[in-house]
Parts: sequence; C-alpha cells; structure tokens
Amino acid sequence: PAFSLAKVGGKELYRYALEGEEVNVEPKRVTVLSCDVLQFDERLAVEDALPEGLAAAVAGEGVKTLTRVRVLVQCIGGVYIRSLARDIGADLGTSGCLGQLVRLKGGPFELDDCLRLENVADRMGAGEDPGSLLWPLSAIAPEDARLSLDPKQLALVRSGQAIRRFRHNLPPGA
Repeated sequence: PAFSLAKVGGKELYRYALEGEEVNVEPKRVTVLSCDVLQFDERLAVEDALPEGLAAAVAGEGVKTLTRVRVLVQCIGGVYIRSLARDIGADLGTSGCLGQLVRLKGGPFELDDCLRLENVADRMGAGEDPGSLLWPLSAIAPEDARLSLDPKQLALVRSGQAIRRFRHNLPPGA
C-alpha cells in the first residue's frame, strides 16, 4: 500500500504518499495459506456499516449502501492485509478497503497472550512494575539459544527496535 514502510529507491512509500508523489511499485509474491469468508453482509446502510464521521463523508459522495466482508486470513509474514483487502474488492468488481484488523497470532504469541492498552494502564496505575507485563526475550527463542548484547544493542532492544543478525553479527539462530 502507498502508506507503508516498504521502500522504493531507498525511501519509504509513506513518505512519497505524504509528499503527493505517485510511485510505481512492482507487485511482490506473497504466501496466503488460507482466506476464509466468515461473514458477508450486502446492502448495509452506510450509517450501519461505518463510524459516524466516515459514514457522513461517504454518504456525501452519494453512496447509500456498502457490502462488508469479514475474512480470516492465514498468511506468512510480508503480506500487507490492506493490499489484500483492496485486491479482494477488485476481484469482486468493486473497491475494497480494510475496516478492522485483528492479528490472532504472531510468532509464538496468540491473541490470548496480549494485554489491551486499558489493562496495561490500569495495572500500572495500581503500581504494578511495567517489566512484569513484558514477555522475556527468551519467549521467542529456543531455550538453548544464548544472545549477548553490547550496550548499543541493548539500548535498541529496550527502545523496541529490531536488531538484525547481519547488522550486529548476531550468532546463527538468534
């Protein structure tokens, strides 16, 4: 999608989009393991299908009804779900956009492993140590994997940034 971190010519697509520049992006091959339709609602009144402000804007364009399709997608990393929604819409002979995205699983983590932001705020407000709300780094690595970080790498991890094996000479499997 135009508003993404994918790069063309060393520059993120969202930067081009913000500057109003159109960029030719070559399609990339992705792996979608399954795409199951969970719900298909045709001819929904715009005000029933969209939040109030957006519904008014869409209705102002003369749109009276919408079709909403809920799908469950199982895919491998690198799939832009917004682009998939656009493509499904095109295959149905119309426009498509993403209205809601819920990631059910990422790596070893599932939705039940997650905390809602409100719960984090409540627990921290009750004096709980923020560190107790985080998974240890070992949760995403095999038990026998060991990783030593220098101070710069540790600062990156603590600020939520990725460290890459090729950039930091990490051991294989880390």
